Amino acid sequence: MQQKKLIDAELYGKVKRVDMIQALINSCRANLNKTEEEMISDFQLMKLIKGMEYNNLLFIIGESERSKIFLDPSPNTILDISELNLAGLSNE
Repeated sequence: MQQKKLIDAELYGKVKRVDMIQALINSCRANLNKTEEEMISDFQLMKLIKGMEYNNLLFIIGESERSKIFLDPSPNTILDISELNLAGLSNE
């Protein structure tokens, strides 16, 4: 009985996660698709979701007491990461 409750809770968490991602996609499409030129592509949506998942993973790992993440905090590194993210979201 205990194992069934655990499996049900894991399934519930995964269903809620999928629902959240679907809501994000619907929101992006509703708010960003103003004109034909401004439409967000499936590729851009996937990059956005992957970026969010990556940031979430870093947060979870950094929050744990056992793991340490070392990121270079210099302004050039932050700028490089931002430019890579923007380049990945472009339609090129």
